[in-house]
Amino acid sequence: MKTRTSNLFIIALLIVLLSYMYSMYKVVIFNHSGKAIALITLKGEFAQKKAENMPDSTSIHYTLFSPFNKKVHIVIKQPDNIKSITFSLEGLLPLEQRNQLEILPDGTIRHGALGLKH
Repeated sequence: MKTRTSNLFIIALLIVLLSYMYSMYKVVIFNHSGKAIALITLKGEFAQKKAENMPDSTSIHYTLFSPFNKKVHIVIKQPDNIKSITFSLEGLLPLEQRNQLEILPDGTIRHGALGLKH
């Protein structure tokens, strides 16, 4: 009887751990705009994160826990403009390749699997 209880506990623990891993996402934001970013605000299901004074040619990494609502809203404030983007998180494991954002010199924001390295 003890082995059956132990096996059920291990299986339940593995299910909880795999569910947690499935709900973790990494988001990487690259600043290739040619100017510093005054403020970046990231809003997810259970997270609201901010970064200030991001210099040009740098990147910021965020890890988000989002089990149900995969939508993320990002607002980027520069001295001369404000841009925002809303997108859905992708990927089965906490990999950085699918949730990349790049801020370009013309002010546009690209997202997806961009293949950028930090």
